[in-house]
Amino acid sequence: MKHPNWVVLQITERCNLRCKMCYEWGENGAYKSRENLHDLSIGKIEEVFSDLKEYSVYYELFGGEPLLHPQFSEIMQLVKKYECKIDIPTNGTLLSKYSKEIVDAKVRRIWISLDGPEQINDLQRGKGVYKKATEGIKTIQEYKRLKNSTYPLIGVTFVLTPLNYMYLKDFVVNELLKLNLDYISIEFQLYLTPERYDKYLVYLSEKLNVESETVASGLIRDISDFNNIDLDILNKDLCEVRRIIKENGIKRIGYPHYIDTENLNYFYSGKWDLMKESKSYCPFPWVYMEVAANGDVTPCHTFYDFKMGNIYSNRILEIWNNINYSNFRKTTRKEITPLCCACSRYYNLPEDK
Repeated sequence: MKHPNWVVLQITERCNLRCKMCYEWGENGAYKSRENLHDLSIGKIEEVFSDLKEYSVYYELFGGEPLLHPQFSEIMQLVKKYECKIDIPTNGTLLSKYSKEIVDAKVRRIWISLDGPEQINDLQRGKGVYKKATEGIKTIQEYKRLKNSTYPLIGVTFVLTPLNYMYLKDFVVNELLKLNLDYISIEFQLYLTPERYDKYLVYLSEKLNVESETVASGLIRDISDFNNIDLDILNKDLCEVRRIIKENGIKRIGYPHYIDTENLNYFYSGKWDLMKESKSYCPFPWVYMEVAANGDVTPCHTFYDFKMGNIYSNRILEIWNNINYSNFRKTTRKEITPLCCACSRYYNLPEDK
């Protein structure tokens, strides 16, 4: 593959929330100790769009909180100029402010994070967040109607944690179904056990010769953190919610893909290799790349610690086809990394045999 099919641009490291489970800014977040935060420059964003314009590339604008980029309006103008197909995940607190720009740019999908009814969501994400996010959804829907626009399609992402799992079914039935959504994504809180993290450090050192402080440290959780989750109840509710979503004509995504008590038990006991989603290798290095806010190019949404290059030094297609990427593809063709179990992409693809 001479070019990527899917490019994630982390346009900013900034975030206005401190969601408890976030590996960037949460309780164990890797960004909390950073003194200087980066924003991807508007010039480099346009350079990427320009270099890849002849290919059918799908983009995602990520953060931090992407709507906090100081030139977000200008970025939306670039999206419109280059007719980019783009998803934007957001905490929703600034949606009302930028609804017109997002609709006018024909952003394909907006993903708003909501983790339960107002009280539970705000306990996990911050006071007042639920109201701002739901108001933002309504504002963008109103402007879509005014402009007679199909886009953006609107989805809600529910991150399932020990704090909110018991509210999932009632939340979907009593609140999400009223929001006129196109998508609902139910995603488990991803994590690494301390033991798995240690294996990851060994892998970095021995396989990739990387000896630096890792972003993945923000994913470390003890298995005991999930002890209060009743897997039988969770399994029952997840199956019921999937049925309800389908009956209401809403598209559902999320992970894990396979829902049964045994598979859930493997996930929450750190036995990822026994899960039905278990894979021997990952196909993403052949189709996917991520550009961090400082310009570093990495091969995965979670794997920030191994850098393929930097777009402030080389053009994006040069990096895609360089020796670093080639060597990494050879390595991951033989085996996945110990970090892969904490990557959302890992759970969304079937084994390619």
